[in-house]
Amino acid sequence: DLNQFETVERWENGVRVEHLEHLRGDGTFGFEDEDENATMIVNGVPTVAAGMDMTICSGESILLSGTGATTYTWNNGAVDNVTFVPTISGIYTVVGADTNGCTDTDDVLVTINQTPNATSTAIDPVTLVATPSGENYQWIDCATGLSIADATSDTLIALVNGEYAVVVSSSNGCSDTSNCITVDQVG
Repeated sequence: DLNQFETVERWENGVRVEHLEHLRGDGTFGFEDEDENATMIVNGVPTVAAGMDMTICSGESILLSGTGATTYTWNNGAVDNVTFVPTISGIYTVVGADTNGCTDTDDVLVTINQTPNATSTAIDPVTLVATPSGENYQWIDCATGLSIADATSDTLIALVNGEYAVVVSSSNGCSDTSNCITVDQVG
C-alpha cells in the first residue's frame, strides 16, 4: 500500500544533476527510468509491542514477551518468553525483526516496589513484636495458617500456647511472612 511517493530533482544550468525518488509504504511497485524498467519491493515495518507497563514486588519474577515480529532481542539481559527476577526498576526495550530483516522497537516500564522483610521476635515468654515498624500487620496461627482475629498491630500477646508468625504488608501492596515462633509458657 503506497502511502507517499515523492520526487526531488536538482537542476544546475538547465541540466538535471540529481534525481531522487522516495517511496513510503509497502508492496510491489513498478517504475520506468530512462534506461530500464524495474520492479522494486518495499517491505513494511513490523509493529512490535512489548506489553503493558508493570509494577511488581521485589523478588517476584516477570515474563517479557514481544509480539508483532518473528524474532525479539531485549536489552538489560532479558530473553524473550523466559521468566526472570529483575533487580532494579527501569525500561526494557525490545527490538523485533521480521523475516525480511525489517525492525521495530517498543518498551515496557518495570517498576519494582520494595518488599518488607518480616521478622517477629519474642520480647518475653508470651509477647511477640513484628518488624519493620510502620507497616500493616496480621498475625497468623502457624498450625492452621489462619489469621488471628483483631491481631493487626506490631505486637501480639499470645493467649494460648502455639506457633505464631506475622504477615507484614507495605502501603505499596508488597508483603512478607516471618518465620514461626513457638510460645509455650501461657498460663
